[in-house]
Amino acid sequence: MVKIKKILNSENIKNHPVVIKTNNGTIHEMSLFEASRWFSLISCVDIIGKKLERDGIDPNETNNWLKPIYFQKYIDDTYIENMFNILDKEVCTTL
Repeated sequence: MVKIKKILNSENIKNHPVVIKTNNGTIHEMSLFEASRWFSLISCVDIIGKKLERDGIDPNETNNWLKPIYFQKYIDDTYIENMFNILDKEVCTTL
């Protein structure tokens, strides 16, 4: 795993251009690193939303559930997997 992280952290891979097309047809261009971290954030927000709904918590009533360090940790733990997922596709569709 250390060797994979070293390869993925190289500037060539991190700056690899990625094109993302949303369902409404909007096209976004960004680096592989940036796209993978955005996908991690989207995934994190989705997971939190499902847990809040499951527990019957209205996120508009309280923000006690909001812990930015958990968002950061989740993004740091999952962005490499998202890099592989993005490299596996030429154009990614999301949202």
